[in-house]
Amino acid sequence: EAGASGFSDGDGNATLFDNPMSFFQLDENEIVIADTKNHCLRHFMRTSENTSTFAGRCQTSGSLAGNWDEARYGSPMHVARDLKSPDYLIVLDIHGVYSYLHRVDLLTSYTHSLGLCQAWLCTLVYFVQNPSTFDFYATSRYHDIYKWLYDDLGGFTAAIITGGYGSAGFQEGDGNTNSAKFSS
Repeated sequence: EAGASGFSDGDGNATLFDNPMSFFQLDENEIVIADTKNHCLRHFMRTSENTSTFAGRCQTSGSLAGNWDEARYGSPMHVARDLKSPDYLIVLDIHGVYSYLHRVDLLTSYTHSLGLCQAWLCTLVYFVQNPSTFDFYATSRYHDIYKWLYDDLGGFTAAIITGGYGSAGFQEGDGNTNSAKFSS
């Protein structure tokens, strides 16, 4: 419905979004949309003009890895394909003052957590992936830059590489666990 916001999966104009921030075109027919205020990823089929939930539980905020219908997002902001593993999407999620990177399997929509930025200064606003090393760089609202590196086991480790505005905490993750902390 033009001009309206809210949540509704379905066909054509019956579909409602609430502040969609970015999208990624999977192929000539499929698009994944970060529906920020509905706290989920949506799947749009161009040929049928049908929208469905791709990952997360729309209208339920949180931060939880898991199957597509179990995963929780705070406010997914950016979505892009993982250049090293094209069967995955990377999602930047802001939940209040926390930021997360999630890795979503395109075949199963299973969400893995890549790391948690956990200080009030640590609100990530954008990320890019280096196409030659496949590392991720993310900027925060407070001038910090974070880096996620692929490790030898195919997982990720993370580190803060600048600390521009004050002390910020960062907790790294490998998709299944969160262990070490870094501070600026």
